[in-house]
Amino acid sequence: MNSKFIRFLHKKEHLLFDIKNGFNLNFHQIEFRPSIAMILPSLISIWKDKNISSPAIQSILSKYSELDENIFFNWLVDEMRENHNFNYDVSYLTSQVKSAQIKMKCFTELRDNQKIHPNHRQWFGNYGICLTKEWMKNNNGDRIIYVDRKSEVTNRIGRVTSMLFSALDGSDAIKSVFDILAFTEIEENSHEYEWRIVGNHNYAGKSYGDYPNNVRFTNDDIAGIYVDSNCDIEEFTKVLEEKKQREGSLSIPQIYLSDEIFLTDEEIRKVESIYMRSR
Repeated sequence: MNSKFIRFLHKKEHLLFDIKNGFNLNFHQIEFRPSIAMILPSLISIWKDKNISSPAIQSILSKYSELDENIFFNWLVDEMRENHNFNYDVSYLTSQVKSAQIKMKCFTELRDNQKIHPNHRQWFGNYGICLTKEWMKNNNGDRIIYVDRKSEVTNRIGRVTSMLFSALDGSDAIKSVFDILAFTEIEENSHEYEWRIVGNHNYAGKSYGDYPNNVRFTNDDIAGIYVDSNCDIEEFTKVLEEKKQREGSLSIPQIYLSDEIFLTDEEIRKVESIYMRSR
């Protein structure tokens, strides 16, 4: 499979900046909320073995052994609603992540020269840069996992991250967990076929990690540049020629009009008719 990775922007100036300076990684909010009911049973033995001193965990261990399952979880919900400190401890140890900030740069995967639905340009813009798979892999980029609160993969990841929170202390736990969660995204955005290059994490006012904040690329790494109109081609050609001279790269990448990579109305109708026939 021949994959390339494209990133669109609304403003021409932002794409010109990236071509000259590389990608600055920006903070992106991560939310991850696995089902406590699905992951809590696997944590009980760990909490017992580690003898965690948290009053909240001690209460859970006591109630879990005393009450049947339905009554226990009703008690847990009420306690989390009414007791802030209890809620914080349980949420932390069961990977209830509401507002972590992780530095990253996001791309859409294109497979075998496929085109993109025109709705994409409304969300992200008409100016794009497409990078090779070799460049993506060399910079530790990877596809993301789409998660939903009720999905099995969410709960499996949640069990692993919760065990890390329970087994490791402080910054080691947070860095290890967010190294995983950095590659998750909510199911509603699964149409994006997203890949990410990930940097440092910011959680509860502190920064974790020692990743670079900027990712560079050469002309030889670029599979194509996409612009809004013919009027843009001369300006981008000049910038790419200057980049070629600085880097000693072999050539400049091809510049396309963005219309060439988006599906036309007729192509959309054909895709929809194939979909309808396959149902």
